[in-house]
Amino acid sequence: MEPAEILLQAGLQHGRLHGRIDYNVVPSSIKQSSHSLQQVLVFVNGLMLPQEGWFPVMADLIRKCQTANSPFPAMLSYDRAGQGRSGPHPKDENPEPDSEPGYRHDCQDSAAELEDLICHILQHPIFTASKNAKMILVCNSIGCPIGRLYAQQHRESIAGLIFLDSNITNTDFVSIWPDPDSPSFDASSLPQGIDPDGLRLTRMKFSKAFHPSVSNPEGLNRRNLSELLPQGDEPSLYESRSKGPFVTVVGHDPRAFAEQSQAGSLEIPFAYTALYLNPFWHEYNVALTRIAHPSRRKGPIIGSGCGHFIQKDDPQFVASTILDLLQRVNDSD
Repeated sequence: MEPAEILLQAGLQHGRLHGRIDYNVVPSSIKQSSHSLQQVLVFVNGLMLPQEGWFPVMADLIRKCQTANSPFPAMLSYDRAGQGRSGPHPKDENPEPDSEPGYRHDCQDSAAELEDLICHILQHPIFTASKNAKMILVCNSIGCPIGRLYAQQHRESIAGLIFLDSNITNTDFVSIWPDPDSPSFDASSLPQGIDPDGLRLTRMKFSKAFHPSVSNPEGLNRRNLSELLPQGDEPSLYESRSKGPFVTVVGHDPRAFAEQSQAGSLEIPFAYTALYLNPFWHEYNVALTRIAHPSRRKGPIIGSGCGHFIQKDDPQFVASTILDLLQRVNDSD
């Protein structure tokens, strides 16, 4: 059975917020009462994979719960403004006179958009029996910093977060590699398989494709992301009086990612990804776990065989990761 068919059988309901934000809701199979605590899984997209990319994960989660004869939580997927089936962001529809096309709204705006959507969803009839719903954000790529920004403002309503190969917020994606044109550059110190021309070419490719100043079809401005989230481990999501949400950090498989990067449109040689980008990304993921209380952090764990879009490469693994976090949340109640 196809994922869309499973979701429809589970009660998938489609909607649009303000005529612009396209979303889908799957109601929980748990019978709610006015005193029950409802959990809502909220799937937050990256730049290049809209909400349909989560449907296999959602469907497998339902399958696993039904097989175990256990209820599944409510789920929400959506396309951000300017993405997928959603309309343009208001700042693009009615731009300020001096605003620059392609850079009119940022991740903070997207976090505010997510807040608006969640407030709207909680008024939906399927949630009216629960007065105190808790969110679990499942995020990929640029969706991870958006999820972090949302969680910082709404810690009391967040039960957990899963970060799937988070965007690295504290780099320009160019300085990861040594600069062969720097006066302090020492070519004799380069590892085997790395040469100055290769570094120069790799830096140029990443500058054109991934530098925060590069615009994208969504119109999401990333130029100030390092200011919004300058560290992987700050700000934390817990305080001395509260342990805060559970956090699971998942990273790509280093080998699979390097192979995909080599075979992709940029044709980044395996050694360059393996020796520079992968270790840098892993260290960021290690730091990212520290935004959670020590008793509520997990990872970084590796999505075996997965590249950057972990939910696409192994939806069953992501569904199992969600179930694990749900179990940890429920055990803490």
